[in-house]
Amino acid sequence: VTIKLVEPPSDKDLLTTLSEFMEFIAKDTDHRFITFVDSRKQTEYITSIISRSQTQEDEDLLNYDHLQNLNILPYRAGYEVNDRNAIQERLSNKRLTGVISTSALELGIDIPFLTLGILVGVPHSATNFYQRIGRIGRRSKGEVIVINTGDIYSKSIFRNPEQLLSMPFSEGALYL
Repeated sequence: VTIKLVEPPSDKDLLTTLSEFMEFIAKDTDHRFITFVDSRKQTEYITSIISRSQTQEDEDLLNYDHLQNLNILPYRAGYEVNDRNAIQERLSNKRLTGVISTSALELGIDIPFLTLGILVGVPHSATNFYQRIGRIGRRSKGEVIVINTGDIYSKSIFRNPEQLLSMPFSEGALYL
């Protein structure tokens, strides 16, 4: 897996830039990707921006099956089991180009065909970082793009990139 650190352009807001970038990947590359964001709200915002361009204005949106027709979908905690399973099944069977996820897809799922990972911001522990990049490149070469969100932690890592590979691991916890 190749890791690239990317500074987003400053002439647009970050969510619009990310949405346009993911749409470009979906339309103009062969990548299958996962984008990790830090909140449910970011997952929904970015996906709604993308879905507006994926759906036609004249379509009957009330009868539109987003889970089966959109090419980039959100994934986060709180979805019903059937919806979660539909997203995972499409992603695993190469019928979905991308997914925008919280940490919900970090652990316990094997998605064999992902070739690109986009990390929006730098994860705060090596555990999260390696879990996220571990989703990429299982069957072929992969790339991971880490995007500077401008928060103090991302800025620190971008100033000294070697820190990315020396972040501390999270301590394990067992909740009884």
